[in-house]
Amino acid sequence: TKSWVQKFLYEEMPAELKPWGASHFVFAGTTISGFSEEGKKKLESDTNVILPRQNPDGEAVTAIGSNAFAEAGMTTVQIPDTVTTIGLAAFRAAKLTSVTLPDSVTTLSSGAFTNCSDLTQITLSKGLTEIAQSVFNFTNLQDVVIPEGVTTIGRMAFRNSPIKSLSLPDTVTTIDQQAFFGNQLSELTIPS
Repeated sequence: TKSWVQKFLYEEMPAELKPWGASHFVFAGTTISGFSEEGKKKLESDTNVILPRQNPDGEAVTAIGSNAFAEAGMTTVQIPDTVTTIGLAAFRAAKLTSVTLPDSVTTLSSGAFTNCSDLTQITLSKGLTEIAQSVFNFTNLQDVVIPEGVTTIGRMAFRNSPIKSLSLPDTVTTIDQQAFFGNQLSELTIPS
């Protein structure tokens, strides 16, 4: 537990100097829907965002809302393992360079990371069964490993990304139109 002196000093600390926490975000129930004014100010000096595990009411964060961080200047994001859903265009055109989706993520909605032109590395959740339409359209991904369990890769999922190496699991049964259009594949691993 903190002493009163520690509590007093922490509460007086400017928002941009505090560690990332619930006060830096806006919530709709257990869904993070974007940055609060405090969060926007903190992002100016700290682009390595850590999403909270709980909302201000102490409930587990379960989703990142549609367009929550679209065009945000974050370069990395740490997503807690309580999150199961990433909404439509949630990180569209953000400045992300790498992302690891925890295995708790089971829904990755259309366009979630589309136009993240600096995104070079992605680790996908083992909880996914579908890579939705245009999720990684116009990124800078080069090496992609689709995890076991994914059955469907949606239309334009990785379109116009310079993927050079791609590994597909046995579970993939559907690859939709233009899923890998505009790639630079030199290595492709397809299950037998």
